[in-house]
Amino acid sequence: MTITIRRCTGWEGSAMGMRIMVNGEKAATINRHQVLRVGLPASKNSLKVRQLGIRSNEIEVEDGDILEVKHKRW
Repeated sequence: MTITIRRCTGWEGSAMGMRIMVNGEKAATINRHQVLRVGLPASKNSLKVRQLGIRSNEIEVEDGDILEVKHKRW
C-alpha cells in the first residue's frame, strides 16, 4: 500500500526538507520539486507535513491517494 506525494512549494522554504508524518511517525523527508511514494502500514492512515515547527492539518489517506503539498501565505 502506497501514496504518492508531490511537493510544489516554490522557492519559499525550499532550502529545508519537509517531514512527512504518517500516524504520528516520520515516514520520509520531501525536498523541493520532489515526488515520493510512501508506504502505508494500514488501509487507513493519518498524514501531516512539518517544516521548522510549522505543521499542516492532519488528513486521512488511503492506498493509491495522490497528494500535492503547496505553500499557503498566512
